[in-house]
Amino acid sequence: MLGRLLTVYGALNRTFGFSIKPLFTFWLYITFRSIATVTLWLDHLFFPGFKKAKLDRPVFIIGTPRSGTTFLHRFLEEHWSLACFQVWQMIMPSITGQKLLRPFIKPLARFNPARHHASHAHETGLDAVETDDALLSVRFIDGFFLYAWFLAWDDREHPRIFETLEPDAPEVHRDLSFYTTCLKRNIHGSGKERVLGKPFVGTMRIESMLHYFPDARFIYLVRDPTAVIPSGLSLLNKLSDAQRGTGKLPADVRQRYFDRLYEGEKLFYSKFHEAYTSGRIPDENLLVVRFPDMMEKFEDVMDAISTFADLPIDDELRATIHETAEGQRAHKSKHKYDLETFGLSEEKIREELDFVYETHDL
Repeated sequence: MLGRLLTVYGALNRTFGFSIKPLFTFWLYITFRSIATVTLWLDHLFFPGFKKAKLDRPVFIIGTPRSGTTFLHRFLEEHWSLACFQVWQMIMPSITGQKLLRPFIKPLARFNPARHHASHAHETGLDAVETDDALLSVRFIDGFFLYAWFLAWDDREHPRIFETLEPDAPEVHRDLSFYTTCLKRNIHGSGKERVLGKPFVGTMRIESMLHYFPDARFIYLVRDPTAVIPSGLSLLNKLSDAQRGTGKLPADVRQRYFDRLYEGEKLFYSKFHEAYTSGRIPDENLLVVRFPDMMEKFEDVMDAISTFADLPIDDELRATIHETAEGQRAHKSKHKYDLETFGLSEEKIREELDFVYETHDL
């Protein structure tokens, strides 16, 4: 862990100049992680029942970021009794720690890095349901979140991040073993019967996840890459600029960052495509949802999800779904972006990701 913190510190200093400010963030992180480690152990003493919690047909929403995953994640969490992680719960994943920390969530909200988010692009906060990748990033200081936020800015390459996606990488067992115990804690602590997760990295590790969760229900959202990729790059660019003033960096440094993120975005599509088209994902474990259908045919999509994941729809919920569908059809995004800003074009994206369009009829 300390080695990875030093790697991040070196990348920040090389890119943005020497500063001791990150050391205070690291100190705060080490403090919280130490408390989390102790309280995770205390869970075995005070809440031993979590170890016997059954993960029955967990529902996982996967796909490339900016594909509509957050909307679907929060809709399912709101209308069915499914256990999800809020941001603060991923910072403090133990049941014991959460009971101690819960009274302080509102005062701590002012320190939440998500405060830099533009609400029209992605509204979030300490008490918001969020992507499960943050759980692993906070615990291990590793993975694609770490890469996108810090290491992709570095003038050095960091190939190890991509090596962790291979099925035989030790990080796969490390991540999924910890993830499993946290899901069990969430079930036990919430009193709910099933879990709902949104692990973006699961898009690239779906076969490994099936090994740990053989009866899982994966809902894969797929959207036109010419919309997804600039939207994701724009969001990260604005957040990075708000936090570190990255807009003042030399143009070649910013372009290197965009190029690396673009390669990562392509990996989300290609890794899933390889597993999907090879037939290595059983039909009973996967439902593909096209973004245009979620916007134009929301009722049909929810019927398909209800059948696939065994999530019943009563009359009251069906009325809510119909009302939501009307809003979806009328929705106009306020998040604006320009491909040229990132050195990209529609032609380039369509050519390099042509398999996405062909496979999913986009």
